[in-house]
Amino acid sequence: MARDGMFAKPLAELGLTNLLPAPFWGIDTVTSGPRFYKPDVHGTVALILPVIEQERIVDLVSCTFTSCRVRTRRGATAVLGPEWIDRARANGGPLKVFDDVFTWLRGRCRGVVILDWDAAGRLLRDVPTLHCESHAMVQVLTETFGWPQPDPPITDYKGASR
Repeated sequence: MARDGMFAKPLAELGLTNLLPAPFWGIDTVTSGPRFYKPDVHGTVALILPVIEQERIVDLVSCTFTSCRVRTRRGATAVLGPEWIDRARANGGPLKVFDDVFTWLRGRCRGVVILDWDAAGRLLRDVPTLHCESHAMVQVLTETFGWPQPDPPITDYKGASR
């Protein structure tokens, strides 16, 4: 459905045209529950993309166009872009944390989108620095890591730390 002409305008408005020669994501209709989604011909239109770990597809993620609600198909992963966590640890650089799937795609998938907030602290605690795309994400991550001394340092898109 991603190549269907009826989606050309919404995809262009989201900045998702011409990102890659052939999209590795698709569009389908889904019903979202509290944690998971399932395909549903009568459901809401959503972007569907794979979660790849160690060169294998381990899960699928849906992100609805209307609310940006993100759900996994099986709950097998906690983040999109897990390889970027390892890269940040290895090179000591910052890890980009995107607000949602759409900004992550526009950012060429160079960072992570958190899917499971219960696992976020465990996964990201030893990353040198978290660089957020918005101040709202800085606040969410600061609350996730807690006070008075959250670790790792968290900066926003302007480079300001909290």
